[in-house]
Amino acid sequence: MLWGLRMWADSIPSTEVNLLLRKYPETRQGVDDLNTKALQYARNFPNQALELAKASYARAEQLAYPQGIGSALQALAKVRWYQGAYPEARDNYQLSWETYAQLDDSVGIARSLHGIATVEWRFGNYAKAIEHLLLALSIQDHYRDDEGLGHSYLWMGIVKASVSEYKEAEDYYRDALSLAQNLGNKQLQADILNHMGRAFRKKGRYGAALEVHVRSLALYEELHDEVGISDYYNNVGSIYRRQQQYDFALEHFFKALRIQERLGDQEGLADSYNDIGTTYGQMREYATSIRYLRKALDIATRTGLKDDVRYAYSSLAATYDSLGNYQQAYAYYRKFHEVKEDLLNSKVNNEIANAHTEYEREKLDKKLKLEAAQRRLRSRTILIIILGIILLLMAFGGFFYWRARSEVQNARSLETRNMLIEFERERAETLLLNILPGSVAEELKQSALGRVQARSFEAVSVMFIDFKGFTQIAETLSPQHLVGELDYCFRRFDEIVESHGVEKIKTIGDAYMAAGGLPEPQTDHALRVVKACLEIQLFMQEYARKRKAQNQPHFEARIGIHSGPIVAGVVGSKKFAYDIWGDTVNTASRLETSGEVGRVNISHETYLQVKDACICTHRGKLPAKNKGEIDMYFVEWAM
Repeated sequence: MLWGLRMWADSIPSTEVNLLLRKYPETRQGVDDLNTKALQYARNFPNQALELAKASYARAEQLAYPQGIGSALQALAKVRWYQGAYPEARDNYQLSWETYAQLDDSVGIARSLHGIATVEWRFGNYAKAIEHLLLALSIQDHYRDDEGLGHSYLWMGIVKASVSEYKEAEDYYRDALSLAQNLGNKQLQADILNHMGRAFRKKGRYGAALEVHVRSLALYEELHDEVGISDYYNNVGSIYRRQQQYDFALEHFFKALRIQERLGDQEGLADSYNDIGTTYGQMREYATSIRYLRKALDIATRTGLKDDVRYAYSSLAATYDSLGNYQQAYAYYRKFHEVKEDLLNSKVNNEIANAHTEYEREKLDKKLKLEAAQRRLRSRTILIIILGIILLLMAFGGFFYWRARSEVQNARSLETRNMLIEFERERAETLLLNILPGSVAEELKQSALGRVQARSFEAVSVMFIDFKGFTQIAETLSPQHLVGELDYCFRRFDEIVESHGVEKIKTIGDAYMAAGGLPEPQTDHALRVVKACLEIQLFMQEYARKRKAQNQPHFEARIGIHSGPIVAGVVGSKKFAYDIWGDTVNTASRLETSGEVGRVNISHETYLQVKDACICTHRGKLPAKNKGEIDMYFVEWAM
């Protein structure tokens, strides 16, 4: 199903945008039609939607059509929101609000307020989000804008769930779902079910969460909504992670990640990197965990996603604590605490903002009075304690001043030196982990002689990839272009094999070698390698399609896999390299040579291990150089 969706997603190129711009006349009706199309494309095709919205805005200004200007600004804001450009989205929503206010268009004002609320939520400003949503709700309720009400109820539920008020969130979700079903709005229904599943998951109701997520997936697939589908994979992956089914969790997270990378979904990428990093941390694969969490932190910090920043800090603190690096753990925990306090303050402000509305005044009145009294009591107590401490410090301050100053300076100097040492140690460790598997790197560090003991593995699956006609293609490309193409392909191979728990061994020219079942044994090593290879061939097909469309030369890959025993170890004393040897390696190379472009060719030994999970075509016994005849199979599909 997902492959079909990718094909459909690619069917809306920029040429279609140009067709739409020519199709719709430069009239007020044409502006309205362009805005409608921009909103339809905003979620899954933000780049195309941005072109349409910009063109619509320019036409509306030229026609002096303020209603069209307001609508175009809302479309621009929606696109910016999905691109993760939240400050620009807020500015566009604010301008649309001002435009509709001049027109005295209450429904337009309400939808602009709703849009501002979604941006404030993204920034963790929950009080402002609630305030804008309640204003929007009052207008939508008065004018019976059921479509707007459905979306605002959904977002009230989202914000309530963000501050752990799940009961109220569920009430809003159910109100929203009832409206969406009456309207027949499948997109809104899917989004509501998606967020209901999240709320159920956070309360530990995993069965209920899975049920509504499956219902949301059916709607997202019917709508060809890849953003929604990626959300589904992330949410279900989170359920599996909480149930400690880590392989299933990672499989879902990486499926979401691949969609988000293609769409440029910054919010989704931050979520997926956080989820993947946290999962690897729980699996005690700490180096991999840190790498993904830092990716999440980079995106979340850059785009202002406070909740994702909080999540990344928390997981990094836990990971460094597990590694015994308590200084780094404390530093990340302190940052986590600062962001958490900021979000908690937003929660308190949220309650204060609600007290100024008719929606929740009666419910919160007593609670606010009690909290105010408690705060006053705490304030008096704290003030008395502070005054006592100040007097005590003044009494002893003169005696301790110079001594404390000297100790602080020494401590700061020591802390600075320790931080520099720790930074250099971490950098060296990161470089080592980029060269060697984690467990091998750890053994090397512990070795007094700086060596690693070679190990024999009885059950490993080795994969070889080679590009057909590489020499002929190389002659048509500049050295920079050739290296760039190889780097592009090999980087993607690295990501794919890592996502399946397969260890990259090395590249030799245009050949790529990896293996499953080491440096730690895996019972399903053959299936992991086969799945990775099938995904690599899918990537190569898409790569070839894009290069052909650009009239550019492209690589085509043959892949061979064989399973059996090998010996693995580290060679070299200055430039370390983790390598493997044995007849299994040679046979895998022969299977690659005997394969076909675009196919995954496996031996009988590999087939016996994957036959229950894969559909394979038996090729018969075929000659292999220096190996005689070998039973070979093409893998057609894997579970």
